[in-house]
Amino acid sequence: MVESGPKDPRALHHYTTQNGLIGIIRDRVVWATNICYMNDAREFNYAMELLREAMASFECGDTEQFAFVLPFVRPQAWDVYPNVFVFSMSEHKDRLGLWRAYAGGVAGYSIGFSTSELREAARKAGFHLVRCTYNREEQQQLIAKFVEDIRSWVNSLSAGEFSMRQHTLIQNFWDNFALLAAQLKHPSFSEEAEWRLISDGMYVSRPIDGKELSESKAWVTEPRAIRIRTGQSTLTPFVDISLSNNEELLPIYSLLVGPSIDPTRGIHAVQMLLLSCKQHSTKGVGASTIPYRTW
Repeated sequence: MVESGPKDPRALHHYTTQNGLIGIIRDRVVWATNICYMNDAREFNYAMELLREAMASFECGDTEQFAFVLPFVRPQAWDVYPNVFVFSMSEHKDRLGLWRAYAGGVAGYSIGFSTSELREAARKAGFHLVRCTYNREEQQQLIAKFVEDIRSWVNSLSAGEFSMRQHTLIQNFWDNFALLAAQLKHPSFSEEAEWRLISDGMYVSRPIDGKELSESKAWVTEPRAIRIRTGQSTLTPFVDISLSNNEELLPIYSLLVGPSIDPTRGIHAVQMLLLSCKQHSTKGVGASTIPYRTW
């Protein structure tokens, strides 16, 4: 994964509707959607096409243990619905295309989350904060490295380990590929400058002794609590990512009211929402400067 680095933006912005804003502020969670049920289902297919290109020229010796895996990751074997969940944000605070695509055009909101605080909340929830990659050449290199790393790992297994793991090798390949696929975006979407919270699997560990997981000597591993909401054409699986407990302020750096007929009242309403949900700071609330009209 291409995780965040020293030049991270101070805030990352999630564009949403009125109902989305109310749910995030009131419930102190954001929803991470299964990658196969995103608004544009072609996202995962794009990564699969990159893998198809890489596998078309891939050669593997008959004596390699990886030869066992290969038939199951060839294009004709693909029927994959990975359990990877993502939550999307942008480096851009106030961008017309994002208002139109993700906030309903008007009466939407851009929630700016503190990058450092969001990263910590994500870590606790078993998610990674990742910058999406749009450069096709870089994507091809990442895919090639992924395949070669899996190949090296499988070939390094002892005969006994390989025999015991055979039934999980294929699932392991696709689970790890899905984590990579979630950060690969088609170059035509590069203006969105997207970042994502990406789940690191179907299971999440939590300490039971009150310590941080990295310091804990006692923890349990549990399956993620998958929830279902209605979608445009099918039911949509998602999971909650908790942003804070009931005594902490949400990691909100800014909150922008989208293009609307009355931005002043819009700002006041957002401030009232924050105060009603015990968010005692209303700093950073403002309105979009884009002269976008649909009324």
